[in-house]
Amino acid sequence: MFTIGVVIVLSGCWAQFRGDAGHAGSQAFESAIGTSNVGALAITWHGRTGSGTVNATPTIANGVAYVGSSDHKLYAFDAAGDCVALKTCAVRWTGLTGNIIKGGSPAVANNVVYVGSDDRKLYAFSADGSTGCSGTPKTCTPLWTAATGAAVESSPTVTGGVVYVESANLKLEAFDAAGVTNCTTVTATTCTPLWTATIGPSGGLSPAVANGVAYVATTDGVLAAFDATGTINCTGTTKTCKPLWTAALGGASNPAGGPAVANGTVFIAGATQDLLAFDGAGTTNCSGTPKTCTPIWTGAAPRSSREVAVANGRVYEAAADGTISVFDATGHENCTGTPARCTPLWSASTNPDAGSPTIANGLLYVSAFADYLYAFDANGVQGCTGTPKTCAALWVTDDGTAPTGVAVAGGAVYADAVGTTGVVAYQPCINPVSFAGWAPCDIRNAYRLPSNRSGRGITVAIVDANHDPNAEADMATYRNMFALPGCSKSSGCFRQVNELGQTSNYPPADVGWSVEISLDLQMVSAACPYCNILLVEGNNTLGDLATAEDTAVALGAKVVSNSYSANEAAGMSAIDSHYLHAGVPIVVASGDNGFAAGPQYPAVIPGVTAVGGTTLARTAGGRGWTESVWHEGFNTAITGSGCSQFEPKPAWQLDTACANRTDNDVAAVASHLAVYDSYGAPGWITVGGTSAAAPLIAGMYALAQGTTGVADLYANSGRFFDITAGNTGACDPAALCTAGVGYDAPTGVGTPCGVGAFGPALTSPAGCAWPGTAPAALVPGAFSFLAPSPVEPACREAPPGGVRCLSYRNA
Repeated sequence: MFTIGVVIVLSGCWAQFRGDAGHAGSQAFESAIGTSNVGALAITWHGRTGSGTVNATPTIANGVAYVGSSDHKLYAFDAAGDCVALKTCAVRWTGLTGNIIKGGSPAVANNVVYVGSDDRKLYAFSADGSTGCSGTPKTCTPLWTAATGAAVESSPTVTGGVVYVESANLKLEAFDAAGVTNCTTVTATTCTPLWTATIGPSGGLSPAVANGVAYVATTDGVLAAFDATGTINCTGTTKTCKPLWTAALGGASNPAGGPAVANGTVFIAGATQDLLAFDGAGTTNCSGTPKTCTPIWTGAAPRSSREVAVANGRVYEAAADGTISVFDATGHENCTGTPARCTPLWSASTNPDAGSPTIANGLLYVSAFADYLYAFDANGVQGCTGTPKTCAALWVTDDGTAPTGVAVAGGAVYADAVGTTGVVAYQPCINPVSFAGWAPCDIRNAYRLPSNRSGRGITVAIVDANHDPNAEADMATYRNMFALPGCSKSSGCFRQVNELGQTSNYPPADVGWSVEISLDLQMVSAACPYCNILLVEGNNTLGDLATAEDTAVALGAKVVSNSYSANEAAGMSAIDSHYLHAGVPIVVASGDNGFAAGPQYPAVIPGVTAVGGTTLARTAGGRGWTESVWHEGFNTAITGSGCSQFEPKPAWQLDTACANRTDNDVAAVASHLAVYDSYGAPGWITVGGTSAAAPLIAGMYALAQGTTGVADLYANSGRFFDITAGNTGACDPAALCTAGVGYDAPTGVGTPCGVGAFGPALTSPAGCAWPGTAPAALVPGAFSFLAPSPVEPACREAPPGGVRCLSYRNA
C-alpha cells in the first residue's frame, strides 16, 4: 500500500509537506520553482538511510527532511543538503522504533515528529534531536509512545494539539500531541487515546481533519466523518465515538488513497471510475438516522484511482493506470445534470501507478511507482493541446528512486528513494563548484536532454592517446560532486584498457592527455549518467588509435567518441575503415584551430559524426540559452571547420560550399566546462574544446538507444537548434567558416534539441519549442557566461605521425 504525507502548515520559511491537515496537497507558499525553471531541476543530494527500504514520502519541516525506513528507524537529514562536497548527506539523527515503518510519512508540529510503526505503536520524537538523544551518530529515544492496537501503515495527522491515527485494527484514534493527557510515566511515557472510533478495514489511508471534523476512508468502501473534538456522538469513560455521517464509495477494495478537504468539500477517489465530492458538513445530499450522504457531484475518472489533491479551485486525481484527471472543484465547469456529473478540464499520462499529487506554485507534481517523477503546469496551459485537452510533462526524471510521493519546500523537490534507500532532493541547476563552469544540469537543460535512466546498459567508448592513472578516481569525484550515479570498475560500469583490450601494459602516462581523458569521461557522464563507459588508451600514432577504435567496438561499444586530430594529408584515407562500423555511431571532434588550420583527420571521414563547438550563454526568455560558434583565442581555441582535400562528399550532405566532404555535421558546447583532474591539473578546472562537444554528442547517441547514422541527423535537422552567429575565421565561400541560417560548416545542422534525431527510443518534439524548460532568468548561484578568456592547450604538440588532443584550459 502506498500512502501520502501529512498535512500541516508551519511558520517560517520551511513548511511541512502537503500544506494543511485536510490533505489538500497544496503548497502555494513555495515560489522558488515554477513553470519557467522546473525543467532545470536536477538531483543535488542524496540522504542515505540504513539497510532497510523507504516506502513513504519524506516530510520536510523547519529545514529538516524526515523519512521512515523498514530497518525500524526514523531518519532526519538537513533538508538544505549542507553536507560534504560529495553530496551524499549524513544523517543528523535517528529514532529507533520497534518494527518496520511501512507506509506512513512522519508528521511534525511544535518541534515534535510523529511516526507510526508495524509494532502497533505511535512514536513521538524531539524534532530537532535535542531531547533523549546521544551518541555519534546521534540516536534518539521517544518522548512518548502510544499503543494503537494494530499496525500503523498510514501517516498521522496533527492539528489543534491532537494526533489522529488510522490503524489497521479498524480504528481511528486521537492522542494528545503534547504527550500529557491520558499519558503516564514509569520508566518511559506511554499514552492512551483521548477517544477512539471503530471504522472498518484500513490499510495505509491517512485521516484528514478540517473544520472540527475528522474524515476517514476504509478499504471496504466507506467514508466516515467524526467530531474531531471527541464530543458529539461520543460516550463512555474510555471515550468511543460514532460517525456524524457516512457515505458509501461504491465498492469493496477501494479507495487506495485517503480523503482531501478544501472549502467545506470532501474529495475522494471512488471505488469504480469516479471522483466523489461530498458536503463536508454533512448537510447537502444527506439524510436518515444514522445519517448517510451521497455525492454533491461526481467526476468521470479512470478505474483504480488512487489519490486526490485540491488547489486553486481544481481537483487533481491520480490513477493506477497512470492517468491524471483535473476537475473543477466547484462541480460547475464541464459538469451537467443533478447531481452534477463532470468530465476533466484536462488530463495527462504518466507511467502506471500514478499517485500522491502535490501542487505548488502553479506546478502539479506526480509520482509514478516505477521510478518516475513528473511535473505538469497545474493550470493546464504550458504543454497542453487538443480537445479534450491533454498536457505533456514539463519535467520528468527516472533515476531509480521508485518514489511514492513528492514533497516541495524551501526551493527543492524531495522524493523517497526506494531504489537507492533514502531521500533524494532536486533543485534548479546550481553549480556547487566554487568557480564558474557548466555543470551537468546546465548541459541537460540547454539541450533538453531527458534527465532519466535512458542509456542504461549502453556502452560509450572513449578512445584517447596515452594513459591517465587517475581516470577512475577523477571521474568518481566529478560524478559525486554533481550527484550523478556511481560508475566504477568494481561495479562493471567503467572499464579501462589499452589499445589491444588489455587491462595492463598501458601507454605512457601523460599530464596533458590526462586532462583530455578526464574531460571526455566526465562529459559522457554529464550527458548520459547511466551509460557504461569504456576507456581505450592507445599509443600516440594514427595507426595505434585506429586499432584502439576496432578494440572499442569489439568490446561492445555502441557509440565511440574520439577527441584528437591531425592535419588531413594524402594517404590517411587508407585507415578510414577503422572508423566505420555498421550500427555503431563514431563521433569525432573537428579540431580547435579554426578554418585556417585546414581539415582535420579523422573528422573528415564520410560516415563519422564530425562535431564542432559552440559557446553557450544563459539568457532570459525563449529557449533560455544562446549559442554562437566557439572562438576564444586568436589562432587557437576555435572550432575546426572546412572542406576536405581528399574525402568524397557523402550523398546526404547537400551543401554547395565544398565539392568534397564538409566538416562539420553537428555541434555542442565547447567552452568553460567544469572538470576534475588530479594528474595533469590541481583538481577542479574549466576546460573547453571540441573534445568536450564530441563526448557530449556521443552520450546523446547513447541516450537515444539507437543506431542512427550521421545521414539521419541531416534528415532530422528540425530537431536541432540552428546556430547563426560566429565564425572560425575568414573564407570563401563564407559558409565554410561562418554560421548562418540552416546548414553551415562550423556548426553543421546545429546543436541538439533533445535526442529525437539520434535514435528511435526517445523523441523530442518535431521542432525545438519544448515548453517549460527554459529558465525565465538566471538561476542564483549558477554560472551564467564568461566573456572569452585566455586559454592554453592541455597537451603538448603532437609527435611525428601522432595526433594532438583537443582540449584547452581556461587560464
